[in-house]
Amino acid sequence: IAYTIMCKVKGSYFKLLASVMVVGVILNILSSGQAYCIIAPLAAGLCLSLNEMKTKVGAGIAAAAMIGGCTAHAYTYQASAWGVIMKAGANYIGPTEITPLSIMIHCWPMFFVSLFIVWIISKWYKPDKELGEVVYFQEQLALMGKVTRKEKANILIMALVLVYIFTVGVHKMDVNLGFALLPWLLFLPGIDGADTNTFKKMNVTMLFFIASCMSIGAVASSMGMADALREFCTAILQGNNSPTAIMGIIFAIVFVLNFLMTPLAIFSLTIEPMSALALSAGLSPIPFAYAVNACSEAIILPYEYVPYLVIYAFGMISSIDFIKINIMRSIVFFAGFLLILVPYWKLIGLF
Repeated sequence: IAYTIMCKVKGSYFKLLASVMVVGVILNILSSGQAYCIIAPLAAGLCLSLNEMKTKVGAGIAAAAMIGGCTAHAYTYQASAWGVIMKAGANYIGPTEITPLSIMIHCWPMFFVSLFIVWIISKWYKPDKELGEVVYFQEQLALMGKVTRKEKANILIMALVLVYIFTVGVHKMDVNLGFALLPWLLFLPGIDGADTNTFKKMNVTMLFFIASCMSIGAVASSMGMADALREFCTAILQGNNSPTAIMGIIFAIVFVLNFLMTPLAIFSLTIEPMSALALSAGLSPIPFAYAVNACSEAIILPYEYVPYLVIYAFGMISSIDFIKINIMRSIVFFAGFLLILVPYWKLIGLF
C-alpha cells in the first residue's frame, strides 16, 4: 500500500512529503498506532536511495514520517495509549464512549493541520536542486512480488480486527477482545497464517514497558501529584470554565511532563484529575481525554516519546533539525488544536 501510493509522486517535493505522511496515517489505522515501526525504515530506505541522509531532503522526509507515523496518533487509534487512558479514566468514561471510530470522527480536522505542517516543512527544508523522478518505490514494489497465500490470510484477519474495533459502538464489546482473540484465527488449519516461529517475534517487552509506565503514573498519583494538578488547575482557572482555557492548561501541563515522564505514565497520572476537572466545570470528560492524548505529541527532544525516537534513530535527520522542526510542529499543532479542533467540538456538541 505504501509503495503503491508513493509511486504516484512525480518529482514534486511537497507531494513526496505529503505521500509519506498520508502513508503513515493509513498505516496507523491499519496497525492501531504502530505505523512508526513501518514508516521509519521505509523513509530511511528512500533517503539512502536518494543519498539524502541528514540533508534538507532527509530532514523533510523524516519530519513527514514523524507527522504521519506519530503525530497522527492525535486523530487515529493507538491501542497502547488508549488502553492506558481508558483504564485511568474508567470512573468517568464508559468503555464504549471512546472508540477507534469516534476518535477519527471527533478529531479528523487535525489531519489538515498536519498536512499544513508538512507544507511548511516543504518550503522551509526545500532541496537545493530538483528532486526528479523517484523510482525507488517502483523498484521496491516490484521486488515484493505477488501476494502470497500466507499474506492473504493475514490481510483477512487484520480486516476482521479492523471491522471489530471500528464497530465497538455497535456491538458494545470490549475493544481489547478483538486484539486478544481474533489473531489466534491465524493458527487454525486451513488458514495457516502463522506458526510457532511467530511467537519468537512477539514484542513481549512492550507489555512490561506499558505496565512500568502505568506504575509510574500510579506512584505519582499515590504521592498526591494528581490532587496537586487538580488544585493547580482550579487555582489558575479561578472559576473560568472556558474549554479553551482548560485546554491551554492541559497542553502546558502535558508539555512540561513530557520532559520528565513517558506519555503512558502521563496518561495514567493526568486523565483522572483532568476528567474530574471537566465534570466540576459541567463539561464532558471525553474531549479532555482526546486533548491529553493529542498534547502528548508536543515533544521537542527525541527521548520524550518512543515513536519519535525510533524515527530519529534511523539517522535521516540531525539533532538540531529535529529540535527546530519539532518546536515549529508543536506550536502549529497546538494552534490548530485550539483554533480549529476546539471550535469543531463545540459545533458537534462535545462541549
